[in-house]
Amino acid sequence: MAAIAEALPKMAGSSGNPALTKMEDMLKAADITPANLGRLSENFKKLGTSVDKIADVSEAVSATSEYANKTKEASSALTSMKDAYMNATTTIGHFNNAANSTKQFHEQVQVLTKNLGSLNAIYELELQDTNNHLKAMNNFYSNLVTASETMQGSVDDAKKAQQQIATLANNLSSLNKVYGNMLSAMQGR
Repeated sequence: MAAIAEALPKMAGSSGNPALTKMEDMLKAADITPANLGRLSENFKKLGTSVDKIADVSEAVSATSEYANKTKEASSALTSMKDAYMNATTTIGHFNNAANSTKQFHEQVQVLTKNLGSLNAIYELELQDTNNHLKAMNNFYSNLVTASETMQGSVDDAKKAQQQIATLANNLSSLNKVYGNMLSAMQGR
């Protein structure tokens, strides 16, 4: 450009050639002067600088785009982490509920064990009472047999004994009914 600007005044001095004259006229009509060509040259330099700066801006845009992508990835990872945390919280809640249910079950088993122990103690007492009663009955029947053998010696004594035995049998039957009712009542608990 600078070479053209320098050549223009030299061309203006050589006016003998009609083609050059015509060219000079065209340059004047287009207002192409050495000063305008100098400004054009400076503007091209500024354009070159601006293009270099645009390249720097494009790198910044690329870096910003990369940063945005990384931010999206981080956001996605945080969302996944939040979901995992929520799932863990729900699972812990289920474990706490299960622990409470297990505690209640354990308490109920303890109450059941205590009640079974009480029932066993009552059953043992009833068995002891029944055994004592059976021993007394066996002893009574044994004494009855002995008394019967002793009384065989005399008929009058035997009749009296027979009457007393009948009374005793009635009493014994009544006693057996009472005892049977008592056992039924105890077993009905």
